Amino acid sequence: MKVHVLEVAWSEFADRLRAIRGAVFIDEQRVPKDIEWDGLDDAATHFLAIDEAGRDLGCARLMPSGQIGRMAVQRDYRGNGIGAALLREAVRSAEAQGHSEVFLHAQTHAEGFYAEHGFLAEGEEFLEADIPHRNMRRKLAIAYPGEATPVEVPDDLQPQQQRTMGSFFDNEPQALAALCAGLDVALRNLAIYSHFLDPAYFDQANSIERLSTLARRARNSEIRILIHSTSIIISRGHGLIELARRLPSSFQVRIVDADYNPPDSCFAVWDGCGFWRLADYREPNGVMRNDDPVRARQLTDTFDQLWGRSKTDPNLRLLRL
Repeated sequence: MKVHVLEVAWSEFADRLRAIRGAVFIDEQRVPKDIEWDGLDDAATHFLAIDEAGRDLGCARLMPSGQIGRMAVQRDYRGNGIGAALLREAVRSAEAQGHSEVFLHAQTHAEGFYAEHGFLAEGEEFLEADIPHRNMRRKLAIAYPGEATPVEVPDDLQPQQQRTMGSFFDNEPQALAALCAGLDVALRNLAIYSHFLDPAYFDQANSIERLSTLARRARNSEIRILIHSTSIIISRGHGLIELARRLPSSFQVRIVDADYNPPDSCFAVWDGCGFWRLADYREPNGVMRNDDPVRARQLTDTFDQLWGRSKTDPNLRLLRL
């Protein structure tokens, strides 16, 4: 089934949107009418999913607060990717409106669906219209409006470089350029996992400048760095570690537990939606994606597991500044 999602005005499409929501929420799920018709629809951005014949399949809305809700798909058309198409369009619209994040109240049976699209559950379950829900939130990859210092991108990367989507790379200059392109759109949360914080990527002026900008961009910026050993770093110095020491409110640096068998990959993951990854930290072959929340969440989960088995290293204080 081919699905088209339209952004529509409530004033023009209220009857069609009401018909979908009435059938799904009021008739099927027994949501009280006074809860469903909450008086907020005039202020919302609405989305209508139709097929090629113009049949109404589903709907959703986006509130000025960044809340996505009233996600409904007609019973006879479920299982055709309609909900995913509606959700993608709502997220796209939120980015275009300048939201830094979106959130929603997910019925608990649908948590897995939203998790696959980059939403993270938070808080305890609660009842809404006598139906169990969880609050879920997703950071949006919106480019920082300030001026970013241009990256010198190798010529052989130019044809495949798509900063809004990502790029593949297979040598160190390409890998560095891709990392910088990702850091340009990181907003506030960044996790770096690197065995020895490879200087080819993390001790370069281009990447350090962007990390410094990210750390100073917002008061709640959080940059976590996991490494395996400080011996090489201490012996030669490292610009990123020196930056972390100067900005301790934004940076945390820890050492992975030596008894833990960690992956050979090297990666950076940001804002729950973008990542840069080497399959093997010894080889400059990898990929960068700015909008892949499923893979970004997987990498974040891996990082959090490693972080939970890590510790601070007093030897970092021996680094020269």
